[in-house]
Amino acid sequence: QSKLRQVKGKTPFSKQVNIETTRRHSKKNMERCYTGHICYDTDEFDFVMISLVHDRNNRLSIIQDCNKWFFSFIPKTELIDSQKKCIVPKIVPKIIEKYKIL
Repeated sequence: QSKLRQVKGKTPFSKQVNIETTRRHSKKNMERCYTGHICYDTDEFDFVMISLVHDRNNRLSIIQDCNKWFFSFIPKTELIDSQKKCIVPKIVPKIIEKYKIL
């Protein structure tokens, strides 16, 4: 999975990133619903690559130049909710920063 997110925190890695999906509410997805959206199942991907567009300042120039973006490559093992048996709906800043690509 790859996610592109605009972030406005102090740093590119200082805000959580939401990764829920907008699937239908069915019996199959009932246990994976946290906030009205559906969480990914644990077998849908191995890693999440987050492209972070830190557009707090100079928004237009940053959005248009991917060389100014930041990236994080997170293994799904860091994101599994063991109680609900699905991927968490939000990735916390600590995890995003831990797996940032330098």
